Amino acid sequence: MTISEKTFADRLGRGSRLLSAVELFEPDFAPADVDLAPASFGPYLDSLDATNLAVGEAIDVFRVAAGERVRFVRELKPLTTRIINYVKSNKAWNKHLPSLKSVADKLRGYRNKKVAPPRAGGDTEAQTRARQTGEQSFADIAGLFSRLVGALEKIEGYAPPAAEISLASLQVLATQLIQHNEDVPNAEQELKLFQKEQRCAPNTAKKARCGQRSAGSGCEGFGVLSRLWNTSNNTLMSNVTFTCSSFPDARGRFPRRQPPAR
Repeated sequence: MTISEKTFADRLGRGSRLLSAVELFEPDFAPADVDLAPASFGPYLDSLDATNLAVGEAIDVFRVAAGERVRFVRELKPLTTRIINYVKSNKAWNKHLPSLKSVADKLRGYRNKKVAPPRAGGDTEAQTRARQTGEQSFADIAGLFSRLVGALEKIEGYAPPAAEISLASLQVLATQLIQHNEDVPNAEQELKLFQKEQRCAPNTAKKARCGQRSAGSGCEGFGVLSRLWNTSNNTLMSNVTFTCSSFPDARGRFPRRQPPAR
């Protein structure tokens, strides 16, 4: 089963409906497991909601950082062309052209790969490799641009009238690109931490067993919902309708969907 942010939101909604149903029990629902009592289960759902919100915010931070870096790199390529044209305009600098053009051609021809956010249920090996390749492409671009700036620093009298391609401006851009290359991985790690917390959501009584109970499901923290369903199922009143097909069982397995009746 593919795990996504929609999956977690859906299960939180089902958990809230289940809690609402349990609160209607007469006599009051009083399970032996205190974690499943409404007084404990309500705050548990609140903690899941807070974790879901934190993950959503972390995804936004990652996407903003990744998007800003892509736009930044796109703007470097036309600047590189302007730099080469300016150097060509002065014949006294012809000896610098071969090394400059070699770096500039690589920089302009580099196709940086878009870096996608980590998946809610964890990345596959192929997705991890793709993300690493994407990060390496941006690191290569930063290295090439720094080499280009370094080559310009060796040209005596390099002082273009356009401030955008002046040494001072280009040095700032080189530093900013390095910072962008730090911001995106940092945002990725922050997101992964929240996603890990989401998969193994807070549950003080069962937290130590969280990863063991349903490690294969990708939604370990929702095992408490399964226990509540299993505990309350035999007590549900006939006028309460609720399905638990989205909750894993105690072994982390999801119920198979039954084909519609013909």
